[in-house]
Parts: sequence; C-alpha cells; structure tokens
Amino acid sequence: MGDEEFTGAEEAAPRKKANMTTIIFVVVVAVVMGAAGFFAGRLSWGGSGGDVGKEVSPVKVESGPGESDRQTSGETGTPTAPGSETGSKDDETLAAPRTGSTRGLLKLDTFTVNLDDPFGRRYIEVELNLVMEKKELIPQINENELVMPKIRHEIFMTISAKSYKDLKGTAGKIALFEEIQMRVNEILKQEIGIEPVVEVLQTKFLIQ
Repeated sequence: MGDEEFTGAEEAAPRKKANMTTIIFVVVVAVVMGAAGFFAGRLSWGGSGGDVGKEVSPVKVESGPGESDRQTSGETGTPTAPGSETGSKDDETLAAPRTGSTRGLLKLDTFTVNLDDPFGRRYIEVELNLVMEKKELIPQINENELVMPKIRHEIFMTISAKSYKDLKGTAGKIALFEEIQMRVNEILKQEIGIEPVVEVLQTKFLIQ
C-alpha cells in the first residue's frame, strides 16, 4: 500500500510541471504578439517611425514680376495658369475675354441754324451724334414719335441762342456740346425715365 501511494505522487509531479510550462509559454506568446501589434500601430499612425504618416505641406512658390495671377495647385506646388482645370473660378473670370462696349451712337440730321446775330448774316451748319450709354435704347428712341422731334427742337433752340462770338473758340464749342447733352438728357428722362446720353460728338462744324 505505501509503495503504491508514493509511486502515484511521483507520477503527478511531472504532469504539474508540464502544465505550468505550457501556461508560461502561452503567456509569453501573448505578450510578444501584443507588443508587436502595439509597435506596428505606432508606426502606421505616425509615431516615432520616421516620416511614415506625416502630412505633406503645400510648397509655397514665390511669384516674380508678371506672375501675380499664377497660383499653386495641390501638394506638388506646381504653378497653374489662370483658367486651367486646377485653377479657381476667379482665375476663369480673369481669363475670360472682355466683351465689346455696350454703348451705341444715335445719329442726328445736319442742323443749319441762324445764329444770334444783330444783322442775321451768320449761321452754323453742324452734324451731331449722341453717344448712348446702352445701344439697345437707340431703336426705342427712333421709333418714338415724340422723342426725336423733341430732341431736334431742343438742339435747334440751343444753337440759335448762341452768337458767333460764343462759338468761335474751342471753349465755346465744348460748352455748346455740354449744354446739348444736358438738355437732351432732360427730354429722355421725361419720356423714358433715364438720362442715357454720355457724350455729344460733332462730325461737321461750319460757321458762315
């Protein structure tokens, strides 16, 4: 009986040592794998592993003379011309060609008018054109039965009130054109609600 009990105890000791060895091995493997996963995560998220995961800053390009409209694109710092696919909407606006002027020319008949002369011997022959702010207004004015007769009448009365002395110099001619512009704008403001005449041009100016 005693010998059998001692033999059973001796057999149980090696089994216990084997179980402890297995447990220690599993714990060591788990620690090693956990540490490897931790360091791998640090490297992938920009830890101490060099430049991995670092954000790339845009490159600033110094513009020289005549290059103020150029800009950098993305992270490469490559200059792009205005209106390119990588440019902004403002660049496309700057690159768009300018359209022509919206002004138009309202041509008037030649005016032959007696000047304010004591003997009634002097008269003026002048051909005038009115520069309109918007050329779309010209058909509207020409088609109106009252506007054009009023404009011609006002110009006729303005010129006939001038004397040869008033018009013989450059300053006198400029003053006449400015007065005609003002009076015509007054008529148009009454008829169509705006003052569109921006300039009075003369293509013929003859005093007899």
